[in-house]
Amino acid sequence: MIKNHINADSEEWCKFIDMVQASNAEFARGIIGDITKTVWSHSNDVTIFGGYGGFVEPGWNNVKNRLMEAAKKAINGVYSYKPIKSSITGDLAYILQTENYVFPENRVINIRATIVCRKESNGWKIIHRHGEIIK
Repeated sequence: MIKNHINADSEEWCKFIDMVQASNAEFARGIIGDITKTVWSHSNDVTIFGGYGGFVEPGWNNVKNRLMEAAKKAINGVYSYKPIKSSITGDLAYILQTENYVFPENRVINIRATIVCRKESNGWKIIHRHGEIIK
């Protein structure tokens, strides 16, 4: 469990952040699996601004399709991250972090990520992710 996130006073929030990191680690291996499908909201207002493209129309199906397309470019990688800050206010929260993806042949992608989350009936879920490649 991650304890170095600001306002990470609930065990549920800490477990959710761990699942987000596990989802990113799967992505680095080219997998959009059950963990990713669990941490994302499946609502019609979910959005993503990804490092592999611009704006995606809102909705889980559109976001899932973008994630699956991006994962095809991310195979056999290793993921690490550095938390910057997270905060919870009521049923909304955010995570700020840098992410490091290392792929075969020493291809490295560093991302500055903002992840917006909402507490839904079945727990914390990602409702927006903005990943910007750091040059």
